[in-house]
Amino acid sequence: SHLALIVTVGGLALLALAMVFTVLRAPAGELPNDPAWYNDLILTAALSVAIVVGGFVAWRLPRNAYGWLLLLFGISNGALQGFAENYAAYSYLVAPEPLPLARYSFILAALGFALWFPTIALLFLLFPTGRLPSRRWWPFAALIGTAAAVLVTLLWRAPSAELIPVPSPFHQADSLGRWADSLISTAIFVLMVSIAVSALSVIVRAVRAKGQARQQYKWLGLASVLVVLAIFFGGIA
Repeated sequence: SHLALIVTVGGLALLALAMVFTVLRAPAGELPNDPAWYNDLILTAALSVAIVVGGFVAWRLPRNAYGWLLLLFGISNGALQGFAENYAAYSYLVAPEPLPLARYSFILAALGFALWFPTIALLFLLFPTGRLPSRRWWPFAALIGTAAAVLVTLLWRAPSAELIPVPSPFHQADSLGRWADSLISTAIFVLMVSIAVSALSVIVRAVRAKGQARQQYKWLGLASVLVVLAIFFGGIA
């Protein structure tokens, strides 16, 4: 699929740009609720693996949703959110004056988070075939999709969503902001539960799997441990 190749190359290019601005914003020092710039650089670079692997799967198996989801996870997390956060930090904290379109970085960062966070639940749920385990899971998948839609629509407007360590021009303490905060909190709770349920479904399927499928589940288990450790150490750094 040529589309997979185009998306992969574009995602890697934006990821590289995110890494450039991660280094450029280093003079701002350690920012509140944000990992040190060198830890951020490592985590951003590591997401290139998700983009490359996802792009390869999407290229070889374009009808398998799993590759596209992995591609979306890497691009939205590392490229979109990573670029937006560091572009804004450099623009407002280091550059002599804000760079062009810097204010829209807050929307782009919110969009990045709103896309990659729900993707985790779907990656577990659809592994390894790219399809739901059975038709009974459709309502559950719809719930994940609804929560994701709420994040995409309202996260940029919710004052409690401080993804960038600079006050957002879009955060206002009005009725819409309060509604956005309430709905966003509910959506995130739903997604956290969904991730746990999806991960549990993988364990159940792994126990029942045989042959090659069992080996695939072993690899997923290893990858999951590495992801959890990366998030944990990145968060406390």
